[in-house]
Amino acid sequence: MKEQPEIRRQPSQARAQMKVALIFEATLRILEQEGQAALNTNRIAAVAGISIGTLYQYFPDKDAVLVALVQDEIGRCCDAIRAGFAQLPASARYGDGQRADVLVRVLLGAFGGKIGARRELVRALHARQLSFAFDQYIIEQLHGILPTLPLPRAVLAILIRSLLHTVDATLLHDEGMLQRPGLKLALIKTVQNLTREGLGLPTARARGRQQALTA
Repeated sequence: MKEQPEIRRQPSQARAQMKVALIFEATLRILEQEGQAALNTNRIAAVAGISIGTLYQYFPDKDAVLVALVQDEIGRCCDAIRAGFAQLPASARYGDGQRADVLVRVLLGAFGGKIGARRELVRALHARQLSFAFDQYIIEQLHGILPTLPLPRAVLAILIRSLLHTVDATLLHDEGMLQRPGLKLALIKTVQNLTREGLGLPTARARGRQQALTA
């Protein structure tokens, strides 16, 4: 397995950031409309409306573009999760499902809802043996968002990998399921139960068994 990709430094100047944004948007458009087979640096530059020389100022090849694109989206998702948590009422408790709803909603809405592009990215990461590395990167980023969460790191890793692998498998085998409310509810319940297990709180199933025994 390849090592975790090195995190690319974001261009500091506004003009450079705009060029990189054009490259990312062009890449997503090609993946969404034409598929991974059509993706190369010349095609990305053409769709982005820039010269191939300009593209090479930022990225040496298409793999570097893909890695940077995924890292950029992970950053956006983490920002959205942080903002979503900040808007929760003060009464929100870990394990009550409200944070789970934020986490799942952001995850399902990643890459602007471009399901085709996201499916092709999943295939590209698998082909390049980068899926595990990016899973680990996401776990590290989310651990930074939740520094006060009394959840064991191993449980957080299990939780995140369960979500990511479920979404990836859905993209590869039945992407239409991503639009169904039942999948979102199932993922929220998974996050909620794993969180409660990690915190030593009874899950909904355990509470149900306990109520049945005492009835």
